[in-house]
Amino acid sequence: MQNKAQKKDQNPELSLAISARGLCKSYGETTALNGLDLVIPKGQCLALLGPNGAGKSTTIKILSGMTTADKGQVQIFGKSWSKNKSELRQSVGLVMQETNLYKRFSVLETLQLFHSFYRNPKKILEVSEQLNLTKLHGKHMGDLSGGQKQLVHLASTLIGNPSFLLLDEPTVGLDIDTRNLFWGYIKEYLQGGGTVFIATHYFEEAMQLATHVSILSAGKTVAHGPLDTVLENVALQGPAMVDLQVNAVNADRWAKTLKAAGLKVQKSAGSIAWKATTPKEELERIAHIAKEVAGFESIRFRKPDIQQAYEQLTQTPG
Repeated sequence: MQNKAQKKDQNPELSLAISARGLCKSYGETTALNGLDLVIPKGQCLALLGPNGAGKSTTIKILSGMTTADKGQVQIFGKSWSKNKSELRQSVGLVMQETNLYKRFSVLETLQLFHSFYRNPKKILEVSEQLNLTKLHGKHMGDLSGGQKQLVHLASTLIGNPSFLLLDEPTVGLDIDTRNLFWGYIKEYLQGGGTVFIATHYFEEAMQLATHVSILSAGKTVAHGPLDTVLENVALQGPAMVDLQVNAVNADRWAKTLKAAGLKVQKSAGSIAWKATTPKEELERIAHIAKEVAGFESIRFRKPDIQQAYEQLTQTPG
């Protein structure tokens, strides 16, 4: 006979960092969320994707305690903002797209300020060295570049030693080097056991970081789960992608011939890609074209990536 402790350990909710069920939120006559569901296992990274107006920002605000849902429930490590606000403020970190840190403060003063907000903060020097900010301690926030400000913003959040990080489009407008640095630090945070929720428009970042994905459309979850599972489901429901490799010299002629045959292709150097709606017929078509047009090298069918899944699940019928 199982004791209570054993039954408690088998409760699947205990393995979740975040559990959101049936979230609804309206602003006047505008519905932002209409029954959103999502869960994030502890130590995992969930990427939230959706077109503008799908409900991403509202979801971030509800999860961070900035606003409340009209209906539905949110649990963060088994706690709610309504009953455990003080405790959650210590364990939830938020990094927004825009930083509103005091321009006249130095970087060190900014980090000292945030350090004072938490009961068990990390050491300022430890976080500064981790994010390579020590050399900027004497600079004023108003004199920093956009990328440097965002790294200080991340540092001020990590100083609180949060168990859960919310990232709302944190790398928009950053150069590629700073973006890579930023995501390198997030990977380290995940490797240390942290949990991450990220809203992003950069699909390559979602593929590199996310273990789970949630795709929103019109305030509802249209796909949610482990990344591989979502991609598998999309592959079953819709067309695979075709990658055709041809000699770069003949690529333009191949692309024109395929377009004339009714295919919506995308060409990049010697690579031509399209969605395979009728794989068997398209293979026969390629074999026929290859007899007339030189330069064929290889062809393969592949599973959809996260961008294809996003486009397929959020497209408006019409």
